[in-house]
Amino acid sequence: MVTRRKIKILQGGRKKYKRKTKKQKKYRLSTRKRKPQVGDQPTKEAQHRFSIPLGAIVYVVQKQDQPTGKKTIGIVAQHLTRISKHPRGIKVRLENNIVGRVVSVIQPRF
Repeated sequence: MVTRRKIKILQGGRKKYKRKTKKQKKYRLSTRKRKPQVGDQPTKEAQHRFSIPLGAIVYVVQKQDQPTGKKTIGIVAQHLTRISKHPRGIKVRLENNIVGRVVSVIQPRF
């Protein structure tokens, strides 16, 4: 029985194998290439965790409000960012369960 491979060999052709390539991983864009957010940039003290104690009154920007830059005021109940400094602001949970990044600190403690 004559197979396709044998026919190609008989015709003088050589079977060409495609080289398998690895799939390219899709990486998230680095923060340097992101578009800047609308609204105020976080102040220097809003970028440091030690300057935002629990019970402080702060302005935060929620995730869904980042394109508009709408600020919400509240009292800090919990820190969600574990590192001591974050360039886009420390993420906190307010007492009314709103989660957002701190833009500015109004009063450190009341």
